[in-house]
Amino acid sequence: MGSEVLQTVGVACIALSASILVVLLVRTALRKAFGASIAYLAWATVPLAAITPLLPHATMQAWPHAVALPVQAVNAAMQTASHPYGASASIAVAIWGLGALFVLLAFIVQHRGFLDSLGPLAIRHGVARPRSAAASKFGPLLLGLWRPVVVLPLDFRQRYTARERLLILAHERSHLRRRDPIANVMCAALQCIFWFNPLAHFAAHTFRFDQELGCDDLVMRRHPGLRRTYADAILKTQVASGRTPLACQWQFTHPLKVRIMQLNNTTARSARRLLGRILIAATVAACTYGAWAAQSGVPNSVIASAGPSGQVYDILMAIQVEGQTFNPRVRTTAGSPAIIQFGADPMVWNFSLSVEPKDGKNVLVRSNIQHGQQDVAKPVVMLSLGQTAGIHLGADEKHPDIDIKLTLTERPVGK
Repeated sequence: MGSEVLQTVGVACIALSASILVVLLVRTALRKAFGASIAYLAWATVPLAAITPLLPHATMQAWPHAVALPVQAVNAAMQTASHPYGASASIAVAIWGLGALFVLLAFIVQHRGFLDSLGPLAIRHGVARPRSAAASKFGPLLLGLWRPVVVLPLDFRQRYTARERLLILAHERSHLRRRDPIANVMCAALQCIFWFNPLAHFAAHTFRFDQELGCDDLVMRRHPGLRRTYADAILKTQVASGRTPLACQWQFTHPLKVRIMQLNNTTARSARRLLGRILIAATVAACTYGAWAAQSGVPNSVIASAGPSGQVYDILMAIQVEGQTFNPRVRTTAGSPAIIQFGADPMVWNFSLSVEPKDGKNVLVRSNIQHGQQDVAKPVVMLSLGQTAGIHLGADEKHPDIDIKLTLTERPVGK
């Protein structure tokens, strides 16, 4: 169990890191070509890429090499594969879990401390103002998940002009319409899960900066003649301190020059923005599908070995199932069952074969076919060495057609 958790987290971390690097590389170009609000959408790739290892594995396009071992060796190998790292895997999982819990608690303490610093709020019509003069430095910001409110500083009317107040409220309501508080919660959750990955924390700051630029873009497209007024409002708001990862805050540290210069890049036409949305949607779909399709489980190939004594048989097989054909070759001893495994978890195909020598050149082959945890059939066939025998199992509600051809040859022991 521990190794499976580590493998899942590791694959998810690789997908997360790759998607973050892609977004970091293209975000500036997307912003210039389509506008900041479109570039912000590219961050949707990151959580989608991170959750792909949790989805069911993709159906394999080609069967891997079959695995053939005596039954006793298969049981031992399965036990080893279930716990490849033993106690070290459990320790690593415990460290990862404790780290995630620590970051979560740190976020909770930070958020509670921020709420306490605001003091009591006077809320009316979705707008909140601190009652304490000590909290005048906070705001404007959007706070809350289920019922978000716009928190304004105590001196909101004195600090900003009427037009600046209009633009500030439009900015915060843009956060609300885009459900940015939910996006911030998802971002914080990824930081908790991947606390050991520096890229996750760096991307969180960049993501929130792009979030603010996206809202700026929306506001300026609705009020294109008020760029100077909006820039003045931004300058008046940069002096505040204190933060929480769950709020949409103007106070977050911004590259101020970049943000103000971006106000002049809000003239992308509707057709271009639509093209940007289509491009990002296609990229997100391609990246997430690619990450999902790569999750196919492929068992490791293992060389079959004969038992310590007894007649040795080579079994050449041609198996056709679910539109795929492959040709495993099994070497086993008389009376010693061997198992062939192929396919992807959790619906692995298992063929158990046992050869019993009969009179002359004839042998009896007993087999047991399983799909996942369910028995499909237990065919028995008599055939002569060097000749080919066929087994056909018709399809039913749970299983497809299966065609099997067997050719046995006798091999002296030790060769």
